[in-house]
Amino acid sequence: MPAKLAAGTGEAEQSEQEQAGSSFQDSLLKDAADMGHSISPPKDEETESDETPEAETETEVESEGEQVEGEQEEESEGEEQTEEQEKKLKPAAEHKSIDEQIKEFTEKGEKPPWYLTRISEETRKRQERTEVSKKLFVENQQLKQQLATATAPRPTSSDPLIDVYTDAQFAQVESMYEQISDLPDLYPDGINEEVTLPDGNKVSDVSHDVLVKWKRQAEKMLRTGIPERKKFVTSRYQQDNEARKIYPELNDEDSGWVQMGQQLIAAVPELTRVPDCWLWLGRALRGYQLEQAQAAQKKNGAAKKIVEARSQKKAPVLPKSRGFIQRSGADLEKAQKRLSEKGDQESAEAYLEAKGIGGGPKSRPALVR
Repeated sequence: MPAKLAAGTGEAEQSEQEQAGSSFQDSLLKDAADMGHSISPPKDEETESDETPEAETETEVESEGEQVEGEQEEESEGEEQTEEQEKKLKPAAEHKSIDEQIKEFTEKGEKPPWYLTRISEETRKRQERTEVSKKLFVENQQLKQQLATATAPRPTSSDPLIDVYTDAQFAQVESMYEQISDLPDLYPDGINEEVTLPDGNKVSDVSHDVLVKWKRQAEKMLRTGIPERKKFVTSRYQQDNEARKIYPELNDEDSGWVQMGQQLIAAVPELTRVPDCWLWLGRALRGYQLEQAQAAQKKNGAAKKIVEARSQKKAPVLPKSRGFIQRSGADLEKAQKRLSEKGDQESAEAYLEAKGIGGGPKSRPALVR
């Protein structure tokens, strides 16, 4: 029997069996219903198998959701604990000074960390150095001011404005002379009691005529003396700047030029009466510097020659003669006479020996020692 036909026959028999079974089942259910029984049809295995995974899936999803929520809660709790720990671990000294931190450790009876002690010590040393530097700077400025004051020329009756240079000084002297010019009006009968004048001097007996004389002098200073002094100071500043350009050493405090110039001014105050005094001082100091350099160069050159002479090796000087001693004139004449009389070898050797240029084995020349 062919395979296809056999397969068709098998399928037909199977379908007939299924139909028979189904009809028998239906008949049983019908009989049960007639007898008053309510029987629900049995669930298919496939349906049960399909429904069960869904329930399990829902249960798994719910459990996973609960697990995720639990993990999130645990994470949030962990983060809160971490933040609290970090806050505890963060040093309270975050906004406190080093000394305050050390004080807290000391009050607790604990030894401060080594780095806090080191930082505190270095900070203290730096503050001390800063204070010392400030103190030295102030002292240096005071000494400079004292030196400038000591070397500055003093005012005289013929030149009362010789030490006035700044705007503040000009304002001060202008106010002083204005007050002096008002004295005759303030004291029409003269000064009969002790009074302190605008220039700081104290007087007790000054006539009105003297006050009028002072007023004329003060007005002259206000009219001509102060304006002329201002022109001089302006020219002086210009000449000083020119001197600094030509001689840069005047800008360098370490060069010593300014100090030497101030010493010269203190010795000869009349130098400040010319506006270009620092130009002349610069020329003098430059010449002094060149003299010092030339003297040092000569000294170094002489020392160098001595060193070179000592380092050079000289060849020994040979004597000009062989070192024979020439006999006196009497000996030579005697030997010559003997040679002319006898004419033998012995007299010839004696003659040569007397001349200092020969001699046989019996006659040796004497060496110069």
